[in-house]
Amino acid sequence: MHWFSCIAQNRLTVRGNNPQGYKADCKIAIRIFVVWRVKELIEKSIDRLKLASDILLKHYNKPLVCEYSGGKDSDVLLQLFRMAEIPFEVHNSHTTVDAPQTVRHIKTVFSELADKGIKCEIDYHVQENGKRLTMWNLIPRKLMPPTRIVRYCCPELKEGGNPNRMIATGVRWAESRKRSNRSPFEVLGRTASKSIGVSDEKMLITDNDNTRRLFENCQMKAKTVVNPIIDWTTLCDGRELLIKPDINMDFRNMPFDDETFKIVVFDPPHLINAGSGSWLAKKYGILPKDWKPYLKAGFDECMRVLENDGILVFKWSDEQLLFSEVLKCFGTKPLLGDKRGKTRWVIFMK
Repeated sequence: MHWFSCIAQNRLTVRGNNPQGYKADCKIAIRIFVVWRVKELIEKSIDRLKLASDILLKHYNKPLVCEYSGGKDSDVLLQLFRMAEIPFEVHNSHTTVDAPQTVRHIKTVFSELADKGIKCEIDYHVQENGKRLTMWNLIPRKLMPPTRIVRYCCPELKEGGNPNRMIATGVRWAESRKRSNRSPFEVLGRTASKSIGVSDEKMLITDNDNTRRLFENCQMKAKTVVNPIIDWTTLCDGRELLIKPDINMDFRNMPFDDETFKIVVFDPPHLINAGSGSWLAKKYGILPKDWKPYLKAGFDECMRVLENDGILVFKWSDEQLLFSEVLKCFGTKPLLGDKRGKTRWVIFMK
């Protein structure tokens, strides 16, 4: 975050002590941060697609296959393919339970891609007897509908196509606990949970690497997959799944002198109820039962390390605790603020 602090401080130095200038520059600084993070995620995802394409063209002289479901993640994945400027095909598995609007959207997108010379295929799962496999004849065969625990529909209706090819999916760690164990590069097993995963660090390196050669050898024998947006959390908002702070510390007792920073961003945990093993709890933390003095101490500490006329940016979510109740703890009102759904951004000036 050092680069962000430098940008913000340089702009604020130019503004001097003009409060209106502070307001404008805080908005600009936040936008700079978000745009930079989105750009970084996009570039990393494109690198994954280019590497996967190189491997596939080397072994089969066939393009990478974009698995397209018609959802928002698929649309992002498709746009990344365009930006990567690599040859590709698009494949959709017809599940027979998608909403009519989704089916129409898929057909519209495929028509536009076909006009540009891109091969598109919708797999209707025609069996050897000439009949289609659908959810409606799959349920009687399994004697039960699919559930979150027993998801037999995925291997039957979604993961059966494109044998001995490399496919790209929109799988993301943030979607579920099971998917949090997936990898950017994988050799698919009988099910996704049986897959062999390979990290970016072992793949985005020279052609002579042992791991790279092993993955390429597996490519000759089984279907492999690249998950280019696997580390994207909520799409297009710039957040990162893995939290790696420069300093681990208690925000109520920070190791900084008084009046050290021109800008401080205070983004504390906003949940009081969450499972100890849940993704939200592990990544963002949980507030204690006596959350009011806890947040007040954090706010006061942020003000302590803030220079006079400095800016405190505070982020909150109304998911479990109302923003109005939190503000009462601070004993002061913000200068200005914004609201996007349940998320609140407000600015305080010291």
